Amino acid sequence: MCHFLSALVTRTSEILCDPGTTNSHEDLIQQFGLEDDKVHNRHFVRVEFVPDNKPWTQPELWELMLDEVEAPGWWDVEFAASVRRKLESLVGQHIVTDDRDELSSGWWIVGGDAKIERVCGNAKIEQVFGDAKIGWVFGNAKISRVRGNAKIEQVCGDAEIELVRGDAKIGWVGGNAEIERVCGNAKIGWVGGDAKIEQVYGDATIGWVFDDAKLEQVYGNAKIEWMFDSAKIEWMFDSAKIEWVCDSAKIERVCGNAKIELVFDSAKIEWVCDSAKIERVCGNAKIEWVCGNAKIGWAGGDAEIERVCGDAKIERVFDDVKIRRVCDDAKIEQDLR
Repeated sequence: MCHFLSALVTRTSEILCDPGTTNSHEDLIQQFGLEDDKVHNRHFVRVEFVPDNKPWTQPELWELMLDEVEAPGWWDVEFAASVRRKLESLVGQHIVTDDRDELSSGWWIVGGDAKIERVCGNAKIEQVFGDAKIGWVFGNAKISRVRGNAKIEQVCGDAEIELVRGDAKIGWVGGNAEIERVCGNAKIGWVGGDAKIEQVYGDATIGWVFDDAKLEQVYGNAKIEWMFDSAKIEWMFDSAKIEWVCDSAKIERVCGNAKIELVFDSAKIEWVCDSAKIERVCGNAKIEWVCGNAKIGWAGGDAEIERVCGDAKIERVFDDVKIRRVCDDAKIEQDLR
């Protein structure tokens, strides 16, 4: 199973876990130098202590699960109750609901109205939720999930956030910081430096994307307002909207009712479909497919458009632009070459 919180429990009721590093039982077995064998031939068992839809701030309500095919003879009701008490105490020591200046090491659960000025070093936060607020996340700090109305103002350095969802908000993402998923109504204001966001979906919104930032997937009703320098977006679909794409930016697919307003310099767009609209394409930009009721406003520089179909309309084509196919009721208004 390997969920938070994973642990090994010895027959002497010792708890072996390392939530700041891993929730893998196999990693724990190796880390603590144990020998894995049939459950009746070894002195430890695998367990999970999980919220199971209960409040993260109330470990006394969490569920203790034995992650074995069968229980050894020494695991009885009384023993399990003792283990539960120890795990409740362990988790309770790592729950933060008050204000702190800094969390620089260890693992934590941050909720309620907690306010944390800095999360840095090798600190790991499993959950940020409720109305909790974190000022800076930097260094090698890692946050697994940000949800509810939680807010993080800045993420930079080599910090990593795995999931942002609900109405959570992140102000800045910069440096080499990485965010894996943004969903729900979550909002990210700025993404810059070499920061990377892998997935944006639902109604999530990203304001600025710049420098060498990279977005791998944008879908649902997601919206990106600015993207420039060497930024790259691989997928964008449904009703997604991108307002600016510039420098050497590359967009591979845009579909649904997506709209792109500016694409320039050496930008490249591979797919634009459905009712998508592109207003300007210039520099050495290249567009491979435009279909549905798509419209392209400007195409310039050495731009090349391979296919325009449906009721697509191209208003101006200039410089050394090459268009290979124009079909259906598509219209090209001006050729300024």
